[in-house]
Amino acid sequence: MDKKILTVIVPIYNVENFLRQCLDSLVMQTNTNFHAVLVNDGSTDTSGAIAKEYSERYKEMFSYCEQENKGLGAARNLGLKYVCTPYVTFLDSDDWWKPRNMESIIRAIQECDADPDLIFTCPSVYDMATNGYSEWRDNDYIKSIFSKYGRVLSPRIITELYSTEASVCRIVVKTDILRANDFQFPEGIKWEDVFPHFAILNWSQRCILVEEAGFVYRINSGKQTTALSDRSRLDIVPAFATAFEYALEKQWSPVELASIFCMLMSFISWFLKATNKETYPALIKCLHMFAVVLPNECFKYYIRFFCPSRKQKILWRVLKSKVFYRVLLSPYWYEFFKRIYYKLQDWRK
Repeated sequence: MDKKILTVIVPIYNVENFLRQCLDSLVMQTNTNFHAVLVNDGSTDTSGAIAKEYSERYKEMFSYCEQENKGLGAARNLGLKYVCTPYVTFLDSDDWWKPRNMESIIRAIQECDADPDLIFTCPSVYDMATNGYSEWRDNDYIKSIFSKYGRVLSPRIITELYSTEASVCRIVVKTDILRANDFQFPEGIKWEDVFPHFAILNWSQRCILVEEAGFVYRINSGKQTTALSDRSRLDIVPAFATAFEYALEKQWSPVELASIFCMLMSFISWFLKATNKETYPALIKCLHMFAVVLPNECFKYYIRFFCPSRKQKILWRVLKSKVFYRVLLSPYWYEFFKRIYYKLQDWRK
C-alpha cells in the first residue's frame, strides 16, 4: 500500500452477474499501481462471496469490508476510511475499467509539472440491449473545453467545467483535498453525485483531462439509478438542496450558483418526462416547496449566465407559484398547456 498511488473504491450490492467482469478489469490492468477497496453493502446474493474470493486471491490488490445495506453513499464513505494513497476514485460494481486506464492516469500525472488536484477521464457506454458501445454523453464537450483553454484548468476560472456530467466515477481526485474539507457523500438518498460534483470542482485548482482513460458504463441492465422512475426521483430535492446550501454558505460566485441551477433545471425537465404516475404528484409538490425556499438570486444568476429558453423560465415560475404549480400536478394538464405553448410559438413565427 505504501507504493500505491491510487485507491479505487468499489461499492457492491447484488451484482453477482457483473462483479467478476468489474474485478477482472482491475486485475488485468497494464499498470497495477493502485489498490481496490471492495465494500459489500449488505448484498443478499453471492456478490459478497465473489468479492472475498478476489481479496483472498489478490491480496496485494484488493481489500474487503462489509456493512449492512445503507446505500451507495454510505458504502463509498466506508471505503474512504481505508484510503491511504495520494489519489482516490470510484467504480460502480456493474461497470468496468478500460484496459489501459491506470497506465494512462499514471503517465498523465508523471507528465505534469505539478501534481493535478483532479483528473477527468472519458468513459464509454455499453448498451446491454444492443451489445453496442458509444461515447459518454459529454466527452466531446469536455474535450472542447480543454482544447480551447489549455491543458491545466481551474474550475473557478473556467466555469464551463461545472456543466460537465455529475459522476465521481469519471474523475480521479487528490485524497488530501477530500480530507481537508471533511468530505462525505450524502447518505440515504439517490443522485448522491450531485453535491460531490460541484464541491470537488470548487476545491480543485489544477484539473487535467486524460482522454485515453475511463471506465465503461453499463446501461439497460435494469439496475442503474438513472433508470428508476419511482419515489427515488424525489431525492432530487435533498441532492440539490445540499449543493445549494453548501454553495450559499461558502459564498460561491454567481456563475457557480448558476451552474448548480442549470443542472437542477436539466434534472427537472428529465424527471417530468420519466417519472411514473404514482410518484409524479409527490415530485411536483417537492419541487414546488424547493422552488419557494430557494433564493431568487439563484434563478436570476441562471438567467444571466445561461440564457435559458422561455419554456425553462416559465417552468420555474410555475413551480414557484403557490397557485399555478397545481397545473403541473396533473400530467394531463401539463401536456395540454405544453401543446398550447408550442402552438403559440408556431403562431408567433
